[in-house]
Amino acid sequence: MNGSRGFTYLEVLVAIVVLAGAAITASEALIGVRDRDERAARQATARHLLQDGLAIVLRLPRIDDVSPVFGREAGEPALTGSEDLGTAVDDVDDLDGVVQTAPVDLGGLAHATAWRRRWVVTSAQLADPRLDAAAGSTSLLRVVIGIDHDGAELATTTILLARTP
Repeated sequence: MNGSRGFTYLEVLVAIVVLAGAAITASEALIGVRDRDERAARQATARHLLQDGLAIVLRLPRIDDVSPVFGREAGEPALTGSEDLGTAVDDVDDLDGVVQTAPVDLGGLAHATAWRRRWVVTSAQLADPRLDAAAGSTSLLRVVIGIDHDGAELATTTILLARTP
């Protein structure tokens, strides 16, 4: 014999188990990184849509000069959520109940249909703005904007506005 010794089947089996364990651990780590990156991207998009929604609200008059009715004024069509909100609404309270699926931001970027942006606009009590008042009965509006992705709420914010011309 030449004195060289080969690997036994047991040694080969142990090496395969160790390598398989290392490969599984590495793949789980990569999957975790990918999932974390996808969550971070969804959160960034949600924050963008929320800030864009705030920009839409802040650009609108708080009351319609012609008809200070709370909500959509007579003759204004109901909103379906697919309109360009910059031209479809003429004051903040027109946004009440609007739900945009696949919202388009102010820059013209359309988002996937998994995204929804929704507005709730109510009159708020002056003494406690957390409480609702009768529509149009106070000079304070509470605007809630929510962002959903695949039916899960990812972001929401509330802003209080004086209802002035």
